[in-house]
Amino acid sequence: MIALDVARGVEYLHCFGHQSFIHRDLKPCNILLGDDMRARLQTLDLLMGEVSTKIDVYSFGVILMELITGRRTRGITLEEESVPLVKWFLQTYKDEVTFRKAVDPTLDLDEETLACVSTVAELAAHCCASKPHKRPNMSQVVNVLSYLVDPWNVSKPHKRPT
Repeated sequence: MIALDVARGVEYLHCFGHQSFIHRDLKPCNILLGDDMRARLQTLDLLMGEVSTKIDVYSFGVILMELITGRRTRGITLEEESVPLVKWFLQTYKDEVTFRKAVDPTLDLDEETLACVSTVAELAAHCCASKPHKRPNMSQVVNVLSYLVDPWNVSKPHKRPT
């Protein structure tokens, strides 16, 4: 839910204001949780103009990687710092066995949760594509996360009384 709240906030900055704004400093310490446990973006330095919104998409992908792995962008040990998170993640997420080991051990991974986490991992990888034009926009990100949080279920047709 936190990731979806943040995605919606960035989508709003990019799409729904009078002008398109770029956060440019999207990182975990700029995500605040309210008393209702809903995420809010702290915005200090919004930009308009020539800089692409794909910068925020990349940063959001990194945040997703941090959420999935429990690992920081910059490691706290020398071993973790030897490989940057994005590079390490992109090498890891494609192999199911390696990926399962890379997921934050505090997450309870049943098969359904693993499937959702795998979808978020794929989304994170797309967000961090090396070429900005290959990254999704925040509306696409919101769509993927919205589906995971509240999937649309087809209900059985109601029978009419005869």
